[in-house]
Amino acid sequence: MAQGQTRPAPTGSYAASDQVYMIRVTPSPETINDPKAYEFFAGRDAKGQAIWTHDFFEIKPLLDWEGHMGVVTATYVAPLKRYLLPVTDCRGPKNDANGPYATCLLESKNLTGPWKLVTYLRTFGEQGYFVNFPT
Repeated sequence: MAQGQTRPAPTGSYAASDQVYMIRVTPSPETINDPKAYEFFAGRDAKGQAIWTHDFFEIKPLLDWEGHMGVVTATYVAPLKRYLLPVTDCRGPKNDANGPYATCLLESKNLTGPWKLVTYLRTFGEQGYFVNFPT
């Protein structure tokens, strides 16, 4: 998971982007530094199934919310049989990258979604970023 932005306007913070992207690789000493081993989430087909590509230029956002997609993590919670995905918007109320930060929590049966909003915490801690859940 990684955050990113396609619009040209700077946000003033690396962690207040517009999109969440997903990249995967089978980790090994041979693949981890090999760009050809990586696959990029490229949207969904007509049946809603994830599309993966080796072509970086075909990458599509997993989530898109202008200015609100910052630091992102994902965890599978076995008792719930769900993935939890917290996303922190690190703009702060003055849009100056100083907290308190907002965090939204999403859940899904599949890592590729679709994702549903569980809650939106508008001021979740003064510097509450890199929110994650241990497995």
